[in-house]
Amino acid sequence: SEKRRKRMINLLGQQSRQTTLFSSMGNILTKSLPDSRTGLSKRDTKLIRNSWSMLCKQHPKADQLIFKALFTKHPDFMALFQHFKDKDLGVVLSDPQFALHSSAIIQAFGTIIRSLDDPAGVVALIRKNATDHTTRKGVQPSHFEAMLNVVLEVLQDKLGSRFKPEAITAWEKFIEVGKLLWSEEKKRFVVFW
Repeated sequence: SEKRRKRMINLLGQQSRQTTLFSSMGNILTKSLPDSRTGLSKRDTKLIRNSWSMLCKQHPKADQLIFKALFTKHPDFMALFQHFKDKDLGVVLSDPQFALHSSAIIQAFGTIIRSLDDPAGVVALIRKNATDHTTRKGVQPSHFEAMLNVVLEVLQDKLGSRFKPEAITAWEKFIEVGKLLWSEEKKRFVVFW
């Protein structure tokens, strides 16, 4: 939608031209411009990777932490998972299937994070994720957005002051691009079928 595109343009404008000054003969000024496909600069990529790495090192079960936060904030999302549907959150959290499933999803998410240096690859991975979910009853782009927002909230909560404003902005850009790609792929699939 036009509103989403304007928000994306605004987010990209906030850090689209980060500059680094190299002092030596000639004082060369270089700029880190965002990639046209992802909207992320190399600095954004580094900030996202570093904060994700900090979270995973600090919390070896970050996957379960994120899903606990997701299901606490959005208990209705449990119904989207066949094995968790109609179960109490406490039961789900102690279910071995929960540990396996949350681990698999976060591994896929980690693959996207590790692929940020390859914008075409990131776009393909996000689109594949959307395509894989189009056949699952009830799964919408808003669920993907909510998941990414919960990841951001967990990062803010668990990393505290180590999660700097520029890292938050980088994650917001990443989330916005992910939402747009996921929504576009979902629409393409619906139109195709």
